[in-house]
Amino acid sequence: MAKEFSDRIATTFSLLETCFGLGLILGPTLGGAFYQLGGFLMPFVILGSFLLLGGVFTFILFPKSVEPSEQKSGNLWKFIADPSVLLDALAIATSLNFIGFNAATLEPHLRRFDLSPIIMGCIFVISGGIYAITTPIWGKLCDKGFDPKKLSLFGSILCLIGFTFIGPLDFIPIEPELWIIIVSLVFIGLGIASKLVTAFISALHDSIHRRGFADDISTYGLVSAMFFCACSVGAFIGPSLGGFLLDRIGYRKAILVILIVDILMVFLHSFHLIVRRVQSSRSDELRPLLTQNS
Repeated sequence: MAKEFSDRIATTFSLLETCFGLGLILGPTLGGAFYQLGGFLMPFVILGSFLLLGGVFTFILFPKSVEPSEQKSGNLWKFIADPSVLLDALAIATSLNFIGFNAATLEPHLRRFDLSPIIMGCIFVISGGIYAITTPIWGKLCDKGFDPKKLSLFGSILCLIGFTFIGPLDFIPIEPELWIIIVSLVFIGLGIASKLVTAFISALHDSIHRRGFADDISTYGLVSAMFFCACSVGAFIGPSLGGFLLDRIGYRKAILVILIVDILMVFLHSFHLIVRRVQSSRSDELRPLLTQNS
């Protein structure tokens, strides 16, 4: 993807994430409908048919790419041995952690409202729907020149607001209200969309423009591997941690653990931006002196 659309990577990646979000929304709905129509086998037959057709169309329509005769592989250890890349990986992992945590714990939290299955399903769609709708906006902002790290910090703050009030936290003197939970899910969806898109773009941009990695498929592969590895870690930890905490301390106290993780992300992003600003100021001060000496 980054190789084929190198001039608008952020926008293209955000559209890819939009499709991912739509799949998360439509998958359970369509799967349930097909199951009712044709039993257990029908959803798999239909999905497999679409995957097969997609592969055929991809093979036919994708342009042929000419690779250089000697393609060097990227240096994995050099790539991950950078605080900025590790911060991006942490942002991705915590985003999937938040999604998994909500998937495992939100339904028991909503039982007090005695909602119908349809309304319950609609509430679960909110954060995924906001994610799917807004990822192109974050991608466009990155392509327009906005700093991905600052956008990721903003996304962490949005998640912080959402998780503060979705319970709400045990020490906040507010009883759980359905409208507060819905608004909180909107904030969480916005924040996760920002963090996932900007973290990928930040890792790719820093690797090529700041650290001197080649602008080729080897670097794209390293960034993609980091992205999906962090996604897998977060998706594994989120439901496991959520279920454990829900059983032990309840939803409103469990949210505090997630909130602490997000506060840590806000602190790390802020610290990274401050350090980068100081380093940039020092280099600007030294540049005239080096020019005079030369």
